[in-house]
Amino acid sequence: MKKYLKIFTFAFAITFFASCVKNTDGLSVEYVAEIISEYGGTTTFKIFPGAIQQWELSVIYGEGSGSGWLELSQMSGSGDAIITATIAQASTMEQREVIVFVTTPDNQIVPVHIVQAGVTPYFNALPTYTNVPANEGGQFIARSIEVTSNIYWRAEIKFHSPANEVDWVYFLPDYTFTHSSSGSRTINLHISNYYPEPDEIVRRAHIWFYDTSDELLQVVDINQVVE
Repeated sequence: MKKYLKIFTFAFAITFFASCVKNTDGLSVEYVAEIISEYGGTTTFKIFPGAIQQWELSVIYGEGSGSGWLELSQMSGSGDAIITATIAQASTMEQREVIVFVTTPDNQIVPVHIVQAGVTPYFNALPTYTNVPANEGGQFIARSIEVTSNIYWRAEIKFHSPANEVDWVYFLPDYTFTHSSSGSRTINLHISNYYPEPDEIVRRAHIWFYDTSDELLQVVDINQVVE
């Protein structure tokens, strides 16, 4: 099985609170930074408000990150506290981030930066190799390809050999040589009956799958064989 995996590189200029952020008599927050899985989960941070005791939280979502995917176990309190942040499963391929601000009545502020990975893109088409007979007694031969994916993709039929054998495989229902879609789909094929020259026993075509940046994802081979 071939899968299309795209690796994201996360670069962000932030201060990670990997150990306790201390103010001698004031607000301190302890948070071990991590990238939350695309499947969601929880992370915690500890609040030490110091002499002021009172504290509250506010949330600002990053640009393009949407909102409503973070829940905090409490939004305000008094004294030391452990806050649990619950992160929902990601719904897009882009990483998303949110900043939780811990503030006290005397305007001390400590930010907690939470980052979640985006959904991992994947693509797979089956079967990857198909042999079909010269004919099956009908006007044409019907076959299908099952695509499992979570991305936008484009398919293109390319005829290989013999050089004079072209235009014998089509995408249905429009009888085209290209097809674009997204996500998981069934691709239906029309394969014409094969009446070869005496010295020919097979003709070949390929279906090339590309992503939106024209990067090749996978190739499916179709051979039509005289038995």
